[in-house]
Amino acid sequence: MAQTTTHLSAKDNVFLLAGVDISGSSGYVRIQPTQEVGRTSTFSGTSRIKTPGKLDWTVEFRLTYTETAGEAFATWWTAYTGGAAVAFATRPKGTGGGNYAFTGSIIITDADIPLDSDSPDPVVVSGNAEGTGALAWASQ
Repeated sequence: MAQTTTHLSAKDNVFLLAGVDISGSSGYVRIQPTQEVGRTSTFSGTSRIKTPGKLDWTVEFRLTYTETAGEAFATWWTAYTGGAAVAFATRPKGTGGGNYAFTGSIIITDADIPLDSDSPDPVVVSGNAEGTGALAWASQ
């Protein structure tokens, strides 16, 4: 197989949380799909018995802290304190027609809000969420 020429970087990624585009104040999204595996052992044989289980997924994110309505932190805070699952979507190639998106619903589980007087860097909030239901990957 020849080397791909259709690769892309994440610079055009569009990140939506609760239907709000927060790409302008977020810079990192990591989706981690997993599959559970059932395991057992028997007295005979040399290998464990394994069966595929259910699919699961989590999201890790980083947001720039601001106090502006409609930007990433305020949108995240509203979703976090709302106590319910919210819509999640990320489009690695951007919003153009035919581009693919990962979509689903998430529950925000935690965040780290570092406030360091020794750092000249902008405050970057990092956190995690768990997917509820299926993670879809489809052309938009």
